[in-house]
Amino acid sequence: MKLYDKTGTTAESVTVDSDHASGSLYVAGMNNDAVKIGVIGTGLIQGTLTLQALDPYLDHMSVVCQDEVQTTIRLSQTFTASDFSVSGGSFYFYLPQDCAGHHVAITFEDLQSKYFDETYTGGSSDHTSRINFVKSDHYNAFGASNNKIYNDVDEAANAAKERLKVGTVGTAAFKFNNAADLQNSNGILTEYPYSLENYAAAPNNGSFTDMGFTVSAADQSMLRYVFTTDETRYNIAPTTAVQHRAYAYYEMDVHVQTSTYEPKVAFTKIYDQTLYGTGQTDAFYGAKVTAYDDNTPPKAGYSSTAVIFQKIAEAITRGSDDFGNTDVPSGADKLLYLDLSEMAGIYQTTDDQHGSMEDFSATNAANCIIFIPVGASAPNNNVCFKTESGTYMAAHDIVLTDKQPFYTPYDILVPAANKITYKRGVTKDKYGKVQNASLILPFIVTVDEDGTHTNPDGTSFTLHTMQANNALKLDGESTYAYFPNLANVTVTTANTPYMVKLEENSTEDGISFVVEQPGSTIYATTDMNSSDYTFAGAASTGVAVDASEAQEAATYTFTPTGTYAGQRVPKTENIFYFANNMFVSSADLITSGIVNIAPFRAYYATNSTGNVRLSSLDVIFGEGEGDTDAIRTLRQNDLGMSIQAGRGQLTITAAEDSDVRIAAVNGISRGNLTVKAGETRTVSVPAGIYVVNGVKIVVK
Repeated sequence: MKLYDKTGTTAESVTVDSDHASGSLYVAGMNNDAVKIGVIGTGLIQGTLTLQALDPYLDHMSVVCQDEVQTTIRLSQTFTASDFSVSGGSFYFYLPQDCAGHHVAITFEDLQSKYFDETYTGGSSDHTSRINFVKSDHYNAFGASNNKIYNDVDEAANAAKERLKVGTVGTAAFKFNNAADLQNSNGILTEYPYSLENYAAAPNNGSFTDMGFTVSAADQSMLRYVFTTDETRYNIAPTTAVQHRAYAYYEMDVHVQTSTYEPKVAFTKIYDQTLYGTGQTDAFYGAKVTAYDDNTPPKAGYSSTAVIFQKIAEAITRGSDDFGNTDVPSGADKLLYLDLSEMAGIYQTTDDQHGSMEDFSATNAANCIIFIPVGASAPNNNVCFKTESGTYMAAHDIVLTDKQPFYTPYDILVPAANKITYKRGVTKDKYGKVQNASLILPFIVTVDEDGTHTNPDGTSFTLHTMQANNALKLDGESTYAYFPNLANVTVTTANTPYMVKLEENSTEDGISFVVEQPGSTIYATTDMNSSDYTFAGAASTGVAVDASEAQEAATYTFTPTGTYAGQRVPKTENIFYFANNMFVSSADLITSGIVNIAPFRAYYATNSTGNVRLSSLDVIFGEGEGDTDAIRTLRQNDLGMSIQAGRGQLTITAAEDSDVRIAAVNGISRGNLTVKAGETRTVSVPAGIYVVNGVKIVVK
């Protein structure tokens, strides 16, 4: 037997015999208007053929109202079919008053079915529906004989032409059968096949036309019929007069009129004081704009960007927002976000030369993020649109400017096709550009097993955090802090301070290094410390040792603290800021007593137990054992005992009963013993440095 494939051209020879389950053979997935089988020789074929009906019924589609004069306004509503009946819906579009006199077109788009075949779903569907709009580009490609799609087999299989959008709709319903006539009389059910010719003829008298309105304050309505069809795909049957389509239609009642939408501005203070750039301080705000009509309940409406920006400027000049709040920014350049996402839509009018999103963005704070409604768009970076699910997605790239404040009230998904870019401005030390830096970022950064982030251009740097325990080491007169590589992670944590180690600086003028991350998530910065607008990381501890003969020690706790607002850190022993590739105590400031920490940087807030004061911390990138955590802040004569170092031994005399712990300087225990009051004990140890109850002793 010859079994032909879906296209009816390629055949495979199959022998049906006892090896095929009692002489039977199951063939599936033909997806066609006919099954083509050839018999070789003499035989009898008995078969069962299961057919799937054509299904012209949709799941849902979008009803779109678009301004043809100002094409940037686009209103969309969703129609969802509830059953398999011929039904439809009513749709009301309320446009802003400045659209009066404009012509709007109604289109039907985003046709959806639960049973699309793989030409609709990108090759991953097991279904066979090829539903499309009547009068779509695909449908029109068959010409006047549109039902006889076997006249153009290639076009029937084509998936390139638009099938899911149409602007031309019917003026009348179509009578598919005489079922309504049979309700009151006896007779035979007769079905009438759909065709363009039958639709135009009596009793239907239907035609196809575009659907549009000239907008005015009066309610204008139009009743139209949207036709859908499902079709066969390969069309190998040699028939010439059988309909290879099934049809359905949906009655659509569309209303259009203007409505009063008055945008209202509300300001929210984010930072009451910031440090940015050259050390200025000022308050920064967020702005939220809403627009509702006069209906009950009110409906979210539309506004042009020109009106929105004018309302913001008026509120700033007036000194109060539209809700009576008098705490307002001093200018648009103090806006860190603009939230338009609760509006039904925004649009730009061509008769306004200063109302574009790009123009307004140029007047805002450098890192201002603009959130726009569902379905809206904007051409510039740092714009995010609200999705149908209520989340926010970057419309283009997000570009963050160093040394400028930043804030976002929402999480932002940046898709893989876009990227987040942060460029660190140059901070010079006495040797030129810095090789290391503190850093806090609001987004996730990918790293490899060594904690290295590699940008798309191949440049890279490593990220570090201070060692959690035994973080400090005394070497001569200097104290060092260990910063091991990140381990067991593939991404960083947003809003968390890190140290950056650079192998080389950026070659771009004025830039120290660049962080570029395609496809990531920016996390909301709402959970910052409200008193100083900072984010704290995990604390580290270490023992600071006095390098003098007194051998005092203090246990320090270091809490990394990052800022997007910038900080003016006072002169205090509890703050270590990063400068000249080390952390320096602000207590050692000689001049003004204030150190400026710019946005996107971090410092260490500390507390300590003991009398040893650190003036600076050098950085060691790597993991270390640190000084032993047994060191305590005690002078030798405070121990209640005498410790003498001899050649290869330690002699301990106690004034009172004492427990003695002896450890090597690396923390390894060399013995624990109890010395009674008045007793003298001698312990043999190799030459080296030892810590006895917190005191360093050198044994020769």
